[in-house]
Amino acid sequence: MCRAHFYSLLVIICLSVIIGCSSKNTKEPGRYYNDNYSFSIKFPERWDVIEVSNLNITDKNVEAKVQAMGPKISSDDIFDESIAVVVERISPGMSLEDYFDETIKEAQEEDYDFQEDERGDFMINNEKTKWIIFNCKVGEYKYRFLWYCFLKGNRGYIIACNANADEFAQHRNTFESTAESFKLKNK
Repeated sequence: MCRAHFYSLLVIICLSVIIGCSSKNTKEPGRYYNDNYSFSIKFPERWDVIEVSNLNITDKNVEAKVQAMGPKISSDDIFDESIAVVVERISPGMSLEDYFDETIKEAQEEDYDFQEDERGDFMINNEKTKWIIFNCKVGEYKYRFLWYCFLKGNRGYIIACNANADEFAQHRNTFESTAESFKLKNK
């Protein structure tokens, strides 16, 4: 009888340990987590991450924004590379194509010498994604952008990466690997 109790107790302890370990919510070091909008992304090391809580954006559909700013390479470095995640509410039934076209149209309307360079399709977190690379000029400075757009439920997501146009090529792999690290947590 004593032996049966021992084995029963051993099984209960093992099950408790297994269940307890599997249910822990461990977070990967160096990964940004937004629990309100159930996503995470791994920004590059040594980049400053800024969570924007009170957006100065007139679009009431924008719900969240986080931005990572690259480190200054030298004192002559006047532009910080950045990667931002924007989450916004979308109209029910809106397609990815319509969301993407609307997002690009808004960028073109800003009238900063918008010039599309290339676009394509991609997958982020098993979600069909559209991307675009475009150039803009603000004053004497030229910038290059890589935007990823995808939908999940009633939300649109934009991962917006940008750099000085002359330095974009050296940051493109970083931008792409950061976008690939984006994960949505199932609710």
